[in-house]
Amino acid sequence: MIILGLYMGNWWKGLSALERIGAYPWCKLEPWGQAFIPVKKPWQAFGFGLIWGWLPCGLVYSILAFSLTSCNTQQGGMLMLAFSVGTLPTTLALGATTKWMINFTNNSQVRKFVAMLIVIFGLVVVYKA
Repeated sequence: MIILGLYMGNWWKGLSALERIGAYPWCKLEPWGQAFIPVKKPWQAFGFGLIWGWLPCGLVYSILAFSLTSCNTQQGGMLMLAFSVGTLPTTLALGATTKWMINFTNNSQVRKFVAMLIVIFGLVVVYKA
């Protein structure tokens, strides 16, 4: 989380290498996702979601790391379930407000503020561990 926050705040670009590694398989998968657009039927949404599930995402990777270090498989699975259920409302809301959110998150002050919050959250997790 600390590394992700530093990256988002544009204070450290170490995750760029990870993005480059993930970009190669994504370039191969992304055209398959285009086959489901426009999404008009449930099976198209399902197929599109399967493709987009491979999109590199630092937040998902962070939660996966937490899940892998949990005490047991049930706890790790519950953590992943809680993450998915917890992100669903936000994902739906972002879909409905995409244009406004793009303008809002492109503001450098907003990005730096959010990045600081993520770094602080990461430090709190390290402190509690």
